[in-house]
Amino acid sequence: MADTTEEKAGTAEEKQADAHDDALVPVGPVVRYGRLAFAGVLILLGLYLVREGLDIGYDRENEPGPGFFPLWVGAVLAVLSAGWLVRELRRPADAPAQNLEARGPLRVLGLVGSMALLTLSFEPLGYNLSVLLFFLVLSMTTARGHTLAKVLVAVGASFGVYLAFDYGLGIILPGSVLPFLEAQGL
Repeated sequence: MADTTEEKAGTAEEKQADAHDDALVPVGPVVRYGRLAFAGVLILLGLYLVREGLDIGYDRENEPGPGFFPLWVGAVLAVLSAGWLVRELRRPADAPAQNLEARGPLRVLGLVGSMALLTLSFEPLGYNLSVLLFFLVLSMTTARGHTLAKVLVAVGASFGVYLAFDYGLGIILPGSVLPFLEAQGL
């Protein structure tokens, strides 16, 4: 009787190991070239942000200017993407792919959607509300954890960064162009 239980347990463990091995499949050429192309696009986007940051002014009378943030975001994006590109080029063609979870596509759509929302809402809503919406959508679609913690982090990030730039660096981030929001200081 004990033998049958051990056989069943052994079989279940083997099935789980087989399922895990099946989840790691070799990367096909489409996926590989897609990763390489995406890394290249991100490098170009980072370099574009660096150039634009320099064009609009990196500093102003020894203070950070409007190009400070785009320049550094672009530089970090370009360097990290170049590292990713090198890593992808060094990976053997038959190397197994990363084990992706089922929510992966939802997370990517959440990131792209929240970036689109940020872009579209930045001018009418101003920095505070648009970044708050960005962090809320991003955290609700991609992060794990308690909802209240996500909301507190989003509020702290959006208004905290605004206060740090305003009081710490003396850089005024844009407010809303809508009169009722502008009257509230947003």
